[in-house]
Amino acid sequence: MSTFHCPIGVVAYQEEGCINCGLCQASTMQESRIAAERMRAHIQATASERDSRSVQKICVCGKGGVGKSTLTALTALVFVNKGYQTLVIDTDESNPSLYRKLGLESEPKPLLSYLDRFSMEYGIPEGTWLSQDTLLLREIPEEFLVRDGRLALMETGKIDEPFQGCACSMADLSRQLMYTLSPEEKEVVIVDLEAGVESFGRGVEQGVDTILAVVESSYDSIRLAEKIKEMANGIGIRRVAAVINKVPDKSIEKLVRRELEKLEIPILTTLFLQDELLRAALSGASLTDHLQSYQIVSEAVEQLLQM
Repeated sequence: MSTFHCPIGVVAYQEEGCINCGLCQASTMQESRIAAERMRAHIQATASERDSRSVQKICVCGKGGVGKSTLTALTALVFVNKGYQTLVIDTDESNPSLYRKLGLESEPKPLLSYLDRFSMEYGIPEGTWLSQDTLLLREIPEEFLVRDGRLALMETGKIDEPFQGCACSMADLSRQLMYTLSPEEKEVVIVDLEAGVESFGRGVEQGVDTILAVVESSYDSIRLAEKIKEMANGIGIRRVAAVINKVPDKSIEKLVRRELEKLEIPILTTLFLQDELLRAALSGASLTDHLQSYQIVSEAVEQLLQM
């Protein structure tokens, strides 16, 4: 029997924080829909202040292979050079190259290794720094970070072995971090999410204020961007924007832009297919020297900060 993962992190029905939506008790699709609407209404009501918040916690979403890690890395490098203390959280359980794109020499120690001594059956262990109601960036233990100046990378964990199990514990960690992390002035958190929208189903995004949807020139990618916007708005996130990536030429870009405009999804910028990025992707090289791409994303970040 699968374990239920409450979108707001409550351990058991009617325990502290439970809103009695009934989602964990639903036994039919109809009951699940009704409970999900109650949950959605609660999250929207409690997220009413997000519209006025500055950009502090960003999730990068999209279909597999669209370039989420590339955009995450470039965006992080832009914020670092703007003087922000920048924390990147890698929540993708399969992609191994984000630290290389950031120009770091090694991966951080995964958070799941810290939880080996605890049982995740009942959620985030009480009495640990992970269970704090509010977590400042400076309170994260250094053993779980790889740093380079103002840039820090954290990793929830990877699936490395067959029969290792599902990524549920990693999703719980990601949700807890995004809900409790509290960046201060000139600090930003950027999260590289797994592909698709399962993270929305697990409530990972409910603690963020900004969603970046990476979109390539495919029907599936555009439809997924539509779903991302719908689900983000459904949990009270209004700052949702698209970055068009890997388009071969301006004629294709025009078609993608037209479709996104129909969906009323703001477009920050476009990254065209570039030999330098393709070579970097092939070798897992750092993006720190890709000045053209950096400049494009830098201008996009300026737009984002004005939204």
